[in-house]
Amino acid sequence: SILAFSAAQFVAVHLFDWLKEKMDGKYLGLRNNVSTFIGQTIDSVVFFTIGFWGEVPDLLGLIVVSCAVKYAVAICDTPIIYLARHIAIGHKSEPADGHHEKKAMK
Repeated sequence: SILAFSAAQFVAVHLFDWLKEKMDGKYLGLRNNVSTFIGQTIDSVVFFTIGFWGEVPDLLGLIVVSCAVKYAVAICDTPIIYLARHIAIGHKSEPADGHHEKKAMK
């Protein structure tokens, strides 16, 4: 369990950072979901393979269902990520990702 979690978090965090750099700090939801999907897939594959190899007749099915549930939760928490960022930057003029949006003056 610790091995699965550690491997998944290592990949997810580094992938999120890499995507942030490649996307110039944009697309928070996409970066979050892609890194989470890949990290959770690694977690499920490692955990269920180590824990249930030879014990469960449909190990692949178990992994697929586990991933589907984790993906659904990740998609549902996307608005929460945006809300948290909004709260974190609050009244600041610069977004947390360091990018400014220019607004047309009237």
